[in-house]
Amino acid sequence: MPTQMRARCTYDLVLDAAATDFSRYGFGRTNLQGVANRLGLTKGALYGHFSSKEEIAARLIAELDQILEAPPDAAGAPGRALDRLHALLHGFTERVEQDIRIRGAVRLVVERAQSGERQPEFLRRLKDTTVTLVRQAQRDGDLYPDLPSESVADLLVAVPFGTYYLTDSGGCDGLSSRVDAVWSLLAPLLRTSGTSGADAAA
Repeated sequence: MPTQMRARCTYDLVLDAAATDFSRYGFGRTNLQGVANRLGLTKGALYGHFSSKEEIAARLIAELDQILEAPPDAAGAPGRALDRLHALLHGFTERVEQDIRIRGAVRLVVERAQSGERQPEFLRRLKDTTVTLVRQAQRDGDLYPDLPSESVADLLVAVPFGTYYLTDSGGCDGLSSRVDAVWSLLAPLLRTSGTSGADAAA
């Protein structure tokens, strides 16, 4: 294998292994020596790709912002806002379920938000898009107009993150199904009577 290709392969393996540990243990309890040992690398070889644990975390969070383009696009997508809102939450949790880097990055951004640091960009984008969709669904007559849109958005954004944290050690098998189940309980409480469409049958 050419040197450049081998280096890229090692880079990706380190990101995946670190993301696995970030997802399971959080930033503080993740140890790069353990990551290196699991990959059969010396710590020096690992530091040849990343200068610190902080750099790996920053790289994963940057990938989260790049990969999850659904939040800024969802508000302008075709279809009723209520259906797009469900699709947004379902699609996000599917990505968390399937992609270890996204899973690790989600754990990292939530920890940063809880620590009192500036709100991570991804969380801001997700919340803003959810608020936009909630308000549109209220204008469409699909959600009760008297409900405070910001509070409804807070509740809906909390569903995937709360469900994620209730899983064992960051395991995510069936996460999107569990989020859909919570949606099926919440949606009838938020919808106006007579709402039709994909979400009415959820």
